[in-house]
Amino acid sequence: MVWSKANPNFRKSITEEYFEDMVSSVQNNPQELNRFLRLHLNIQTKTETAWIPSYIWARGNPENVELLSVPEIKQWMSEHATWNNIALDNRFYESSSVDVYLNGQQQYWSWFIKQCEELRDEECYAGFDNTIVQDLASLALFFPQRGVILHWCWCPAASVYRRQKEQNIPYGNWWESGLLNSTSPLDTTDDEAILTAMLGNDQYPGILSHFRGLREVCFDRFAARIVYVRLKEFGYPARAYPQNFAGMNEPCRKLEAMITDRQLFHGGNTVLEWEAGNVVIVSDRDGKYRPDKSKSTQKIDGVVASLMAVGGWLYPEVQTISDIRGLK
Repeated sequence: MVWSKANPNFRKSITEEYFEDMVSSVQNNPQELNRFLRLHLNIQTKTETAWIPSYIWARGNPENVELLSVPEIKQWMSEHATWNNIALDNRFYESSSVDVYLNGQQQYWSWFIKQCEELRDEECYAGFDNTIVQDLASLALFFPQRGVILHWCWCPAASVYRRQKEQNIPYGNWWESGLLNSTSPLDTTDDEAILTAMLGNDQYPGILSHFRGLREVCFDRFAARIVYVRLKEFGYPARAYPQNFAGMNEPCRKLEAMITDRQLFHGGNTVLEWEAGNVVIVSDRDGKYRPDKSKSTQKIDGVVASLMAVGGWLYPEVQTISDIRGLK
């Protein structure tokens, strides 16, 4: 039997009944599954405490989507150019590579565009994780009645192709396919580009103004001041969300349960899928857990933003979420 080859203690200190019970119990528990594979079957998982396996995350991909053509997708993107700012670049119209990358994301964009129209008046909660030079700024909208997460992210323009070359991660491809936005030509995050996408301008609608059922925007306190102040000026309820075990445990468990039970849909966003595969979970003595950026293999900002959005729905009370202090 494979089990006995993988674990020399099988049928010795570990009974066959115990193994069978463990196999049954971990099938729908991503964190315990990784631990079981690592400790009992000698299978190396991606990271020591990786959270959600890719095959479970894929349960949130769309099914039976009526596909839009690439020209139809490009037309929609050009009408929402600050949401997908490759549409503001000349190569959007001149480079064949953009059409190639969009063709590869045809199913996702067909699903995403449909959601943007169908969910416009649905109750939703936003999570925003801002960034410094080496991270990705991310905005996630969670629609609890539909179990849908919509995702946007930003990267400093000057580092898009540099990161692709140095890290062998397809930032440039993601930008040309509209999944990743660039900000300023400087190697720093441009809050104004993010705010324009969120709030809109005279030419293009804003993300937050488009979704009329928005209840609140939840932030990590870190690096949030400018965006927080501007959103408050525009009348959006904006609150700091704790990144500790108390704030993150239940959102982690809720998101995990929903994706496992096929009740959460992210559309197969490639950037968010990559980030989900990077997440490392840490636990406290009481078994509560949260994502840990310092231990994760790569960027996880979109997942953190998604968890804050879920947390905004789960915890509307002041003892869990509080207004940002000292930033007004």
